[in-house]
Amino acid sequence: MRKNLALLFALFIIRVLYPGISRAASTTAVLSSSQAVIGAQVCVTGISSADTWITVKAVNPAGSVVFFGGVKTDGSGNYSLSFKVPATVKAGDTLTVVAGYGSNVEAQSLDTLGAAPIATTNEAGSITTTGATLNGTINANNASTTVTFEYGTTTNYGTSVTAAPSPVTGTTTTAVSYALSDLQPNTTYHYRVVGVNSGGTTNGSDHTFTTQEDQTYTIENLNNQTLTALITGYASGSQETKSITITKTGTGDLAGLSVVLNGANAGSFTITDPAATTLDSSTPSTTFTIKANDGLAEGTYSATVTVSAANMTDAIFTVTQEVCQEKLDECFIATAAFGSKFDWPVTILRHFRDQYLLTNGPGTAFVNLYYKNSPPIAAIIAANQPLKMLVRVLLAPVIAGVYLIYHPMMLVVLVILLVTFVVIRRKRLLRKCA
Repeated sequence: MRKNLALLFALFIIRVLYPGISRAASTTAVLSSSQAVIGAQVCVTGISSADTWITVKAVNPAGSVVFFGGVKTDGSGNYSLSFKVPATVKAGDTLTVVAGYGSNVEAQSLDTLGAAPIATTNEAGSITTTGATLNGTINANNASTTVTFEYGTTTNYGTSVTAAPSPVTGTTTTAVSYALSDLQPNTTYHYRVVGVNSGGTTNGSDHTFTTQEDQTYTIENLNNQTLTALITGYASGSQETKSITITKTGTGDLAGLSVVLNGANAGSFTITDPAATTLDSSTPSTTFTIKANDGLAEGTYSATVTVSAANMTDAIFTVTQEVCQEKLDECFIATAAFGSKFDWPVTILRHFRDQYLLTNGPGTAFVNLYYKNSPPIAAIIAANQPLKMLVRVLLAPVIAGVYLIYHPMMLVVLVILLVTFVVIRRKRLLRKCA
């Protein structure tokens, strides 16, 4: 009995004098938070054996150690250690944090969260009257990030579309975009890129773009064309070559400009390609030519010309070429008297025939009768010089009358002079009689 009491007393004295020899304390571990964003600091605190080195490590779901550190407890067994969640950790993973030494350890779970993404709105591209491509960049901060674009006519946006690519992962900057369509012409739109992951939502800055004005694709009206009439048997190259001008009047550029002949007589004409196949602000107009082919027989030839360009309604006009027998163009008697049909008295009589006599029934009948009977008479006159002089004298009043018809002011002057002469003559006669 005395021996047992002495042993207990000795153990008491040893524990008081040498507390470190006492039984080892169980390790505890407490995390400052059960969740942490990647890159954030996490503090591990707890109690273990006094004045003892313990280790703290974090292990990912694959069993790999992503953090390892050590700390010595104080005299009361307390410890504290902070570490940063490594960037190599995948957001959403649960880490196992183990603290202690040997088998004297405690483990806690730490859920990791990704940092909010970095979202940058860039300038829009490929802007047309009804479309545009929205651009931006996203850094997912190693967390799966859903990317969208918000857009609308105000900063309230109103419409959201999923960007490409989406979702975005990793820690590098990724370019994202979205091609819009069905927009209104000449309208200003606001837009921004938005990234959302487990760490939060980041809105990019507001940007704007304005769609182009609605384009029009038109040209000046092209009138129907009638080429100068040809006489059967006309010489090659004597036919008229008509130059046609195409002028852009719309706001849009005309590309792929072309001209094509159509119709039953299309093969009777030759047409050239436009000198320019694109009309824009620097080249607003161009030309092409059209003419009748050589050797056409008597008749009237017509074809349609179609002018085409991208986005433009075809412009169509008609070209016509007449080929006829040579018209009888002689004043037989006058020509015989004056010696040439190009002498001015003959020319003026021929014009009078065409412009006055042939424009009415009686005049036409007179001309037909003249042509039927005058050739033999003209042949006799042409062979006799005195007759030529006589006919010239006889035709002089006719030529003078026709000349005055074409020069009415001279006719008025002559009438005034004649009236004046008559008046003066009459006064003189009255004086003599008095």
